[in-house]
Amino acid sequence: METVRCNICGGNEFEEALLTKDFEIITTKGSLNIDVRNVVCKTCGLVFQNPRFDEDEAKFFYTNQFRDEINSNDKVNGAWIRIQQKDFLINNLPAGRIGRILDIGCYEGYFLHLLENMGWEPYGIEPSVSSVKIARERYGLEVFCGIFEESNFMEEFFDVISIRNVLEHIRDPKYFLQLACSKLKPFGYLFIEVPNLYKPFTTDLNDFFSFQHLYHFSPVTLRNLLDKVGFKIIYQEECSYPALRILATKDENVPGIRYENDYAAAVEIIRRYQVNRVENIELINSRIRQFATRLSNKKVLLYGAGFNTEFLLNNCDLTELDIVGLSDKNGEKHGQTIFGYKVYRPDEVINLEIGAVIISSYKFQEEIYDEILFYEDYGIHVIKLYDNVIWLESVK
Repeated sequence: METVRCNICGGNEFEEALLTKDFEIITTKGSLNIDVRNVVCKTCGLVFQNPRFDEDEAKFFYTNQFRDEINSNDKVNGAWIRIQQKDFLINNLPAGRIGRILDIGCYEGYFLHLLENMGWEPYGIEPSVSSVKIARERYGLEVFCGIFEESNFMEEFFDVISIRNVLEHIRDPKYFLQLACSKLKPFGYLFIEVPNLYKPFTTDLNDFFSFQHLYHFSPVTLRNLLDKVGFKIIYQEECSYPALRILATKDENVPGIRYENDYAAAVEIIRRYQVNRVENIELINSRIRQFATRLSNKKVLLYGAGFNTEFLLNNCDLTELDIVGLSDKNGEKHGQTIFGYKVYRPDEVINLEIGAVIISSYKFQEEIYDEILFYEDYGIHVIKLYDNVIWLESVK
């Protein structure tokens, strides 16, 4: 683990805001446990992990992490999000503007594919070998397999650079954006989407303050950072999900030295988030108690072997359920023991002596339900954990 200063102002005075002790991080080569500690900078209000993974630990995780499988057919998971992102960009650029766009963290390339169909010249960067393969083969895209800092694009080459849900993972966001600035043409555009600290989700057992997110930006701290590296925000909006979109332009006249201190707002938002999270966990516990009454003397399988299930196991009272294993469609997990349970293939479930499968996924609950509803034909109840749960409002 390593300790760092504030990436925006260089400050070294923080207040501890959130601590998750002994969090288990699963990988294809075993697991490791860490304390996830988030602090707030007292000078500018930036929220970030401190201490955090050092570079060797981060490389171990990202090299060996379980990755969501990409459909081999033409179906795109989350296509509606990429369409929203494309519309935000096109609607806020000068009318008729097209040119070269670099998408950093392009995944399977669908966002770039949408823009290419509109006349843009697309380039992508993506560290996942499997994702790059699909981007190249399915869409014929020019994609560099690696990280932005290792690419060798020419200076002032791009009209637009997009950084969608990537910046929060970056070890040095200030340097990262300075590098992006150097690759943009004069008065080129930067499109950023990040999770929004002002709208931390409370509609899921997953923790908004994920160990994978080194930084948690608010509209204020993101503006502070962009000012510092020479970008002027020309448009921003809150997404329909808890994220923030910003379009900025490269501008040498931005002062670059002013800070609006977001400390008080950040501390209050995190305090309210913690209160709401405790109350929401109790909502799920109440639902689990209802399941337990219906499933008395029946063995239960949890569908999902990822971090959502870890939060469920760590934060909720499952002692009245006879849980005998997990199931997941990620082939890398099959046969492994994760969170103390064996992981079964979805097609194995009908041969197990169980009475119910509980879907432990909020984001993909409906999709999973449709895929495994046939279990009912074999006398196995399929239960939606998050069905009919009325969540508390977001904190701001």
